[in-house]
Amino acid sequence: MSRGVVAVTGATGFLGRRLVTALFADGWTVRILARRDIIDPDWAGLEPQVVIGGLSDP
Repeated sequence: MSRGVVAVTGATGFLGRRLVTALFADGWTVRILARRDIIDPDWAGLEPQVVIGGLSDP
């Protein structure tokens, strides 16, 4: 069972990738804001919810 939903910006960066992995390991559902559809190999089988866009998008 999920602890809840958390949104992560910068998830494809150095720290963000590790944060996403840690959140999944702790039982969170993770929603990612990314500029392009990209899945880190470390996330295989974790299935984060990817939202394509940027913080400056209207």
